[in-house]
Amino acid sequence: MEEEFEKTQHFEQERMLFFKNIFVKCRGLLQIHDDERFDDLFTELQRQLDQVNPGKDLEWWKDHYGTGTSCQWPQFIDYAAED
Repeated sequence: MEEEFEKTQHFEQERMLFFKNIFVKCRGLLQIHDDERFDDLFTELQRQLDQVNPGKDLEWWKDHYGTGTSCQWPQFIDYAAED
C-alpha cells in the first residue's frame, strides 16, 4: 500500500512541476508580460509559483493524510472467548 502511495506522490510532484514550467513557457511565448496592463498580474502569479515547493507540500500531505499518519485502529473484543 505504501508503494502505491509513493507512486501517487511522485506523480503529483511531476504534475506540480509541469504546471510551473508550462506557466513560465506560456508567459514567454505569449509575450504579454511586456504589456503594462498585465505586469502586476504576472508579477504576483510568478511570486506565488516561486513559493510552491512540491516536496514540502507532499511531505505535509503524507504526514497529515498519508502513510505518515498515526492509525488508531478500533479495539475488538472477542465475545466468543468470554463464554
